[in-house]
Amino acid sequence: MKKALIIAAASMILALSVAGCGCKNNNGGAGGKANSQDVEQNYSKNVDMNKVEGNQASSNTEEDVYKGKIGDTEVSIGDAKILDYEGEKVAVVSFSFKNNGDEPVSFTSALQVMASQNDNKLPPAIVSDIEGVDMLSISDLVGKGQTINVQKAYKLRTQDTPFVINVMPFTMDENSVVLEKTFSF
Repeated sequence: MKKALIIAAASMILALSVAGCGCKNNNGGAGGKANSQDVEQNYSKNVDMNKVEGNQASSNTEEDVYKGKIGDTEVSIGDAKILDYEGEKVAVVSFSFKNNGDEPVSFTSALQVMASQNDNKLPPAIVSDIEGVDMLSISDLVGKGQTINVQKAYKLRTQDTPFVINVMPFTMDENSVVLEKTFSF
């Protein structure tokens, strides 16, 4: 009897947690397709590199190398700031992301970003509670014609050598565009 009560209570808690998750359905109703009016940017509104306290990384990369079209999106690698975060040097990098496709898409579902320093891949960093930074912005759905700013963070190996950010499509071929921006300290 006790086992049945525990199972029933656990099932009820699970059902209530799923029902009350607060997720918004962005499917736009009958047609099953969202339009740009239905897509909400929840996290990107918190992205503001001017509020991020850290040292500005410099770059002299030409604009046509770090800004361009990749598939149905337009991307620009923006600013980078170097922070001391939990005893490590972290680079927070901003990106401008525009969706030109018909369907809503997030930055992470459309593109991949690689960071490297001295030809070694940099690991991603998870940062929180920093004013002007919202790492969840990369998951915001962006409707047709909309542009948002997003951020990613990486753990730096050293401050003696520049680091490079590359943005590319998930599936590459000989015609794929790869955007690149090099930052120095």
